[in-house]
Amino acid sequence: MSTGTNSAGSVARNAIYGVSTWLLPLGISFVATPIIVKALGHNGYGIYALVLGFVGYSFNLNTGRAVTKYVAEFSASGETDQIRGVVSTTLILNLIVGAAGAAVIALAAPWLVTRLFRVDEQFAPTAVHGFHIAAAIIFLTMLSQVFTAAIQGYQRYDQFSKLTNLSNITNIAGNLALAFSGFGLVALLVWNAGVIGTFAMLSYLVARRLLPEGAITLRPRAGTLRTILSFSGGVIGYQIVSNLTLLFERGWILRELGEEQLTFYVVPMTLGIYIHALVASFLLVIFPLSSEIGADRAKLLRMYLISTKVVLFIVAFGALLLVLESRLFLTLWMGAELAASSAPVLVVHALSFTVAGLLVVTWNMVEGLGRPTYNFMVYSACFAVAVGGMILFTREYGIIGAALSRFAGFALLLFSVMYVERWVFGKIQYRFWLRSLAMIAAAIAGAVAVLKGSELILDGWSLMIAGAAGAGIVYVGILYAVGFIGAEEIGILRKLVGRKQTA
Repeated sequence: MSTGTNSAGSVARNAIYGVSTWLLPLGISFVATPIIVKALGHNGYGIYALVLGFVGYSFNLNTGRAVTKYVAEFSASGETDQIRGVVSTTLILNLIVGAAGAAVIALAAPWLVTRLFRVDEQFAPTAVHGFHIAAAIIFLTMLSQVFTAAIQGYQRYDQFSKLTNLSNITNIAGNLALAFSGFGLVALLVWNAGVIGTFAMLSYLVARRLLPEGAITLRPRAGTLRTILSFSGGVIGYQIVSNLTLLFERGWILRELGEEQLTFYVVPMTLGIYIHALVASFLLVIFPLSSEIGADRAKLLRMYLISTKVVLFIVAFGALLLVLESRLFLTLWMGAELAASSAPVLVVHALSFTVAGLLVVTWNMVEGLGRPTYNFMVYSACFAVAVGGMILFTREYGIIGAALSRFAGFALLLFSVMYVERWVFGKIQYRFWLRSLAMIAAAIAGAVAVLKGSELILDGWSLMIAGAAGAGIVYVGILYAVGFIGAEEIGILRKLVGRKQTA
C-alpha cells in the first residue's frame, strides 16, 4: 500500500513523466497514420475517424476527475479513510453510466449510420459494426478511468506514464501491423478494444497497490455520491458540450461534404491535437497540485506563471512549424493529393489548438480549485460560436469554413484566461503577458529567418529536419538570451510544492 503522495517526487519529474505519455507514441503514430489511410482509403479512413471520434467523445464522461481531486486532497490531509468511498462510489457510477452508454450506442448504431451521419451505402454495414465495437470500447474506457485517476491523484506519474505509454504503443503498433496485413476498419477497432480492456485490468492492479487496503469495493456511500456528483456536474457538463462539438463537426462534414473531405479535415487536425496533447501531458500535474495548494495563492501564482511560460514556449514553436511548413510537411507525410486539400486547414487547426493550449493552465487550475462549472459555462460559449459558424459557412466554404468556425470558438476562450487571473489572483497579469509575448515574438522572428534561409538551400525531408532543428536552436537560444526562463525559475519549478522523500 502506498503511503500517499510522498513518493511522487518533484513537480519537474512528474511533468517529464507526463510528457513521455505524448512523446513516445508520437513516433509510431507518425509512421502509422499514412499507412492506415492508404490501407483504408480516404473514404474508409473518414469512417474510421468518425467512429474513433465517437469513442472518445460520446458517453465517455470522465467522472474519474473527482477521484484525482479527492485522492490528492485526502492524501495531503491524512484523511485516507475517505479515499475508499470516493473510489468505490465513482467506480459504481462509471459502471452504470458506461453500461447505459454502450447499450444506447449499440442499439442506435443503424440509425446513427444511415439517418444521422448519412454514411454512403457502400460503407454503411462496416460503419454499423464499427459503432458496435465502439460501444464496448466506451464501457472499458470508463472502467479504466477510475483506476488511472487514482494513480494520478497520488501523483504517481511514473506508473501512469508506463501504463499509458505501453498502452498507446501497443495499440498503434497493432493497428500498423493489421493495416500492413490488409485488415480493415473492423479489425483495427477490435484490436483497440482488446488493448483498452487489457490495460484497464493492469491499471486496476497498479491502483490497488497504491490505495488503502480494501479501498476498491462495490459498496457506494450516499454522502460521497453527492460530493462526487457535485464536483463532476461541471466536468460532465463541459465534456458533453465538447462531445457535441466534435460529433457535430465530424457528422456535419460527413453529411454535407462526404467521407473523403472528412479525411482531409481530420488528418491535419491530428497535428493540431498533438500540440494540445503535449501541453496537456506536461501539465497533468497542475490539477492535483491545485487541489492541494489552492489556499496558498502566492505559491499558486508562482506555479501558474511558470506553467504558462512552458505552454507559450511549446505552442508558439509548434504553431510556427505547422503554419510555415504546412504544405511541404503534408506532401512529404501523406502525399500531394491530401496536401493540396488539407494544407490550408492545417494552418487554421494549428492556430486553433495553439489557443486551446494556452487555456490548459487556467482550465486545470480552476478545476483543481473545485470550480469545474466555470469551465462548463466557458466551453458552452465556445460551442455556440463554433457550431453556429459551421452551419453557416461549411456548405459554401467547405472544410476551411468548418476549421475557421472552430478557431472562432476557441479564440473566444482567450478572454477566460484574463478573467481567471483576476478571479484567482486579484488582477490580470498584464506585465507578465506583455513581457513574455515580446520575448516569444523575438524568438519566432529568429526562427522564421532560419526556416526561410534553409528553403534556399534545402528541399524535402532535409529541409524539414534541418530547418526545424536550426530554427529550434535559434528559438531556444534567443529565449535564453533574453531571460525568458532563467536559472531561478528552473529552480522554482523543481522545488515548488515538490516533495522530499520521507522515511
